Amino acid sequence: MECPIKRIIVVCWLVLLGSHLNGMINEALRQQLLDMCAEDQQVRQALIKNATTTTEIAVQRVDEKNLKAMKEIIATYGWPGVSRVGTDGAQAAWLLVQHASDDHAFQKQCLVLLQQAAACNDVSSIDVAYLADRMLIAEGKKQCYGTQVDILQGCITVCPIEDAEHVDARRKALGLQPLAEYLKECQRILINKHEA
Repeated sequence: MECPIKRIIVVCWLVLLGSHLNGMINEALRQQLLDMCAEDQQVRQALIKNATTTTEIAVQRVDEKNLKAMKEIIATYGWPGVSRVGTDGAQAAWLLVQHASDDHAFQKQCLVLLQQAAACNDVSSIDVAYLADRMLIAEGKKQCYGTQVDILQGCITVCPIEDAEHVDARRKALGLQPLAEYLKECQRILINKHEA
């Protein structure tokens, strides 16, 4: 007669081995995401330095190319979380979807995938907050975490926030800095850097 304890140990070992193998980093995919993200940031920096029709078109073309690639990646692999592409690869995937503003249906699909991955600690909850806020603002609703800002007359202003008096508590729960600090940082990065 087989010992039930041995069977449980073998099953646990197989589960752990399987999760370890499933968690191996896909370096080719990681590098693809990092390369796409680098190009995304390069054209956006060019736009910030010199906003012209040419730089706006360059951003649009890169976004379209990256959107197509992200759709293929997600169809093939599911959400590329930390266990599949490392922390930097997962961050790159989030940023690319964050910039896929022309396809809200795809962003909604990705938000669900991000939420599921966050529940398993495979992505940052902060990434979920940024995408959720961006989608709420795009839908004409108030955001939850205060991550989305506008530039009005050379100043950073936060887009409308639902239950604004408790936003810092929600931000703190995710590990985000207080809203006032975030807005100062946005001002420094987006406005003061541009004027330098």
